[in-house]
Amino acid sequence: MSANAPFIFQVSKNDFGVLFVDLLKIEWSKGCPFAELLSNYKAGSGKATDDLKEIAENDTCKTALGIIAKPLHRTIYNTGGSVMGVSYLNVYSNKAIDEQGFVSITPSFQDSILIQYFDSAESYAQWFADTVTMSENEEVQSHLPAKFSLESLVFVLHAIDCFKRISFKSMLEYKPTDESMVSSKEYGEMLKVSVESKDVRWLLPAFSMLTPNLDKYKMNLGPDHMKILTDEKIFIAVKKQDSGEEFFQYAEAGQRLSVEFYSSWMLGIGFESVTFGENGAENVKDNGFIAPTAFGNHLIQIEKDAQGNGVVNYTVMTYEKLINKVNELLQKAVSGSFSNEKVDTNQCANCGSGLNNNAKFCAKCGTKTQ
Repeated sequence: MSANAPFIFQVSKNDFGVLFVDLLKIEWSKGCPFAELLSNYKAGSGKATDDLKEIAENDTCKTALGIIAKPLHRTIYNTGGSVMGVSYLNVYSNKAIDEQGFVSITPSFQDSILIQYFDSAESYAQWFADTVTMSENEEVQSHLPAKFSLESLVFVLHAIDCFKRISFKSMLEYKPTDESMVSSKEYGEMLKVSVESKDVRWLLPAFSMLTPNLDKYKMNLGPDHMKILTDEKIFIAVKKQDSGEEFFQYAEAGQRLSVEFYSSWMLGIGFESVTFGENGAENVKDNGFIAPTAFGNHLIQIEKDAQGNGVVNYTVMTYEKLINKVNELLQKAVSGSFSNEKVDTNQCANCGSGLNNNAKFCAKCGTKTQ
């Protein structure tokens, strides 16, 4: 087992009530992923098995469950795409409970939840990269600018999907060709079909389905947003002399980028980081999409401009750079979720409740105060 291997345990959804309510007597906040399930649990109605008692007595398990019960930070990773089914991996932290620790949850077999505890953001980032990446540390040329509009990204992702589509068609019809091109009419018609399909086996629908809260950005697709395809040499506009029909022929950058995804894209990861304030108020820190291939890890971070339009910050990362970036994003996400400034000794740093003099634990939430 590597030094970055997480501490792992598994709990059936039907057993969370027994663990939280009956055995550990933990209170939970609105940010708890099982808040509704726990609120509907009747105390004493479940069975405290030996396995559940063992979990309740384990210090690491108790810490992990405490973080899940009252997280101050959450990062959602929606996963799926290509040959992978849709799932999720959520990561939580609470510096008042554990200064360095992070806890992930993901669905497992027979309606159970796999819970993993990491002792630092760095160890989580290493595990995450080992889990999702196929690339190594060889630098890869980027074929797209570092910053462009969200609408332009839609056209780029659709261009990559169209290459895959015409490649499949060429194989099915036993008609190999060295000239990859798509008619402008087909490109436009399939764009709407692609988005409405919600078929995450394709890159554009995977991006639109897996990236959380994309609808918060203004989206107005127009001809100007297609300029990225010719400006970055993804497409060359051509016209057939005999019919006058307009086509987009894949240029060198378009060929390279499309072949990369066609040959080795297996998984998309839409993510969003949130911190929880008082009364469960949420503050979004980061939002985006990661598309690992065998050549590099394509990171798309989205932000709003002054007019509310989506702006893409794009980079292609090696394995090591992906580790550093995931670590950086986690550190950024939790930086505002808990203040390291001195806290009033008569107030709980976690829930804000008043404390008795010399109290070692908060009477309301159980957080250690000294």
